[in-house]
Amino acid sequence: MSSMSDNRQQSSRLRSKFTSAINVAGEIKKQVKLAEMEHGFRGKEGIEYREIQERERNETEKARLENELLEIEENLADKEIDLNEYKELITRIKKNIKDLEADIDNANQTDLPSVEAFYRQKNRGTFLDKKRENEYTKRIDKEKDERSTNITNWGNEIRALLKDNKYFDNKINESNNIISHLKQKKREIERKLSIYDIRGGIKIKIVKRPIKPTKPTVRKMAKPTKRPAKPTKPTKPTKPTKPTKPTARKATKPVARKPTIVRRK
Repeated sequence: MSSMSDNRQQSSRLRSKFTSAINVAGEIKKQVKLAEMEHGFRGKEGIEYREIQERERNETEKARLENELLEIEENLADKEIDLNEYKELITRIKKNIKDLEADIDNANQTDLPSVEAFYRQKNRGTFLDKKRENEYTKRIDKEKDERSTNITNWGNEIRALLKDNKYFDNKINESNNIISHLKQKKREIERKLSIYDIRGGIKIKIVKRPIKPTKPTVRKMAKPTKRPAKPTKPTKPTKPTKPTKPTARKATKPVARKPTIVRRK
């Protein structure tokens, strides 16, 4: 029994707390609504409040746009520096490729002298010494090997430089796309900032809002226009009513009575 009474007391306490919380919430909602109506929708104070709010909003938006514009300008400057560096590298690569191609052409066009001519060139026009023929042959073969090795190496360098050239061409195209995108974004932000008056601060256009009604206005229905009355048909003459007869009461059937049995003593 004691546990049931405790449960009842606990439930009643919880119910009272719940109702008090609902009352407090309703009061707070009411106060908020009153404050909103006072500051946002009524009279001269409401208009001034809206002007202050609009001014603060405009100043915040202007500061945000200016910061964004600064970031875009910094990124744009960095990308333009990168683009110029890529262009310089491309110029150097093309010059190196041209020099290597010229070296390969010169190596292919110049012919090595024969053993006898090589000997005469080294020994001031004297005839070939048969004893030293092998030595000069080895020197000429060595020069041929060096030349072919150089041509192969120069070809490999040209191929590597062409790969670098393609890589930096892609980088230049990417940088150009980023720069054009940043310039477009910069123009958009400058266009947004153009709504502000630089000489006299921020231009604020206050739109006076109508007073918010507390209750919705009921639209009155238009009265229907009166139509001309239709012509009435002639009424037929009423027949004379017959006098009603009194309702006869139905006779009830007599109830058959049981015969009384007389018992003799």
